[in-house]
Amino acid sequence: MKIKNLQHVRQAELIAFLVGAAGQAYPVYEHLPKILNNGMNALMGNYGNITTITPENAQFWSLIMAPFAIGTVAHFYAEKKTEEYKDLKIYYEEVLNRFVSLAKTLNIKDPIEIFSLYVYMYGGGYFSYQHQFVYDIDMKDLSLLNGLDVMRGKGVCRSISSMLTDIYQKMGFQSSNLSVHTSGETIRNLSHLSPLKLEKTQSGSKFAKIISSFTKIVKLPNHLITIVDDDTYSYTLDPTNDGILYPTKFGKLRVYDNPKLGMQNYISVLTLQSLLGNFSTPNQIPGTIKQLGMDTIELSTFEYLYRSTLSIVERNKPLLEEFYENNKGLYEQIYLESENIHSLIGRMLPVVK
Repeated sequence: MKIKNLQHVRQAELIAFLVGAAGQAYPVYEHLPKILNNGMNALMGNYGNITTITPENAQFWSLIMAPFAIGTVAHFYAEKKTEEYKDLKIYYEEVLNRFVSLAKTLNIKDPIEIFSLYVYMYGGGYFSYQHQFVYDIDMKDLSLLNGLDVMRGKGVCRSISSMLTDIYQKMGFQSSNLSVHTSGETIRNLSHLSPLKLEKTQSGSKFAKIISSFTKIVKLPNHLITIVDDDTYSYTLDPTNDGILYPTKFGKLRVYDNPKLGMQNYISVLTLQSLLGNFSTPNQIPGTIKQLGMDTIELSTFEYLYRSTLSIVERNKPLLEEFYENNKGLYEQIYLESENIHSLIGRMLPVVK
């Protein structure tokens, strides 16, 4: 046992060294050392510092630092891939910036207000080519730009949540995607306050049923949601199914006041998915862990803020239509310029079209 513990010490020290060395090994990325330092500071702030590695806690240190180190390297690998479609990234960023301006015009700045506005707008096609968004598997899944599929007008939960996460980050909030396992019963019991319902194509509905059936047998992540905080509260939000979830023990999530209905959180999957560029913030794992331990708001407060935002939306429909008209040219460019790009599977396995 003693030898095993000493091995864990060496593993933890090696990971810490590699994380530090990575900052020197990638000088081309000017902001990489800063992100590595911020991440390690977050880890050490929560769990001590590198001098506290002992045979007793070394395995714990290894488990904490390994996902961060892998996720960070994966993030920059994926970021490098975005250079292949830098114009699409520029278009995407421009739409996000214009959404931020619209939210400011409407005096919408609370995370729940932003959530309400976003769900209404993506459901109404205000972010999408031909003014329509449908749940469909015809996606590109571009590295670090999963939200771009919303602008193409077709996508699933990872498209929808990724765009919301990107919006929160653009507005200065700490936010990341969260991979979970859920069931239809949980989804049916969410708030569902938006008057616009998510449309699904036949292939989209079939895909959702297949994933649901498979993950009933094999408990794998089958859904993507968003977590965000405003320094006071943390909010775990499902923009695909229009509702808020509440943290419980061991990082699990539940429907308000119903511990039997919930979602299993798979934060560790951030490291795997980030290798594909699916998650835009794999290096923020420590922050996400912290968010899952924060207080959140009552369901009644969530519903009040949500409905208040819908009232604002109703009074300002012309501004939303103006937003679409100002951006439809960008949506068309995104759609046309991405048409010849293979989907994620096609990029990974070129023989698959």
